[in-house]
Amino acid sequence: MPMHLNYLILIFAAVYAAVLVVQALSGGVSKRWVFELALLLAALLVLHLTTGFPGAGGRQSFGAGADLGMVALMFVGILAGMAARYIFYLRGKFRWRSFLKPLCVSPIVLLPLLGTFPFGGKVEPIQWIAFAILAFQNGFFWRVIFERAKETT
Repeated sequence: MPMHLNYLILIFAAVYAAVLVVQALSGGVSKRWVFELALLLAALLVLHLTTGFPGAGGRQSFGAGADLGMVALMFVGILAGMAARYIFYLRGKFRWRSFLKPLCVSPIVLLPLLGTFPFGGKVEPIQWIAFAILAFQNGFFWRVIFERAKETT
């Protein structure tokens, strides 16, 4: 995986951990934060053991030449979709913690999109637009996908 994606995952994992700690200190959702923090650390450990994450010697997951502009465009699209979903379904008072938590899983939503992008070839402007819209859609509907997956299990 390109190093800039490794750093992006690390930054958002740290933000998510900070949100969990703030939630714990404010007496938020009982002991759920401990479980969520343990899962986050387990996911980072699995990444480290299987790919050498975050070091430079890790395996490359998505092609040799990731176009940084396209990755940034898709990432911004995902963040915009998640923010739009939060605002669209907002009932009551705006809460920063509730707003930031979904944004922390945005790198996970980005990875499948990166696997579908044709890196290395000439990319037409319509493809840039289509991937930006697809990224926004994935960001907007990320929670629906997780909720439906939970119902079937």
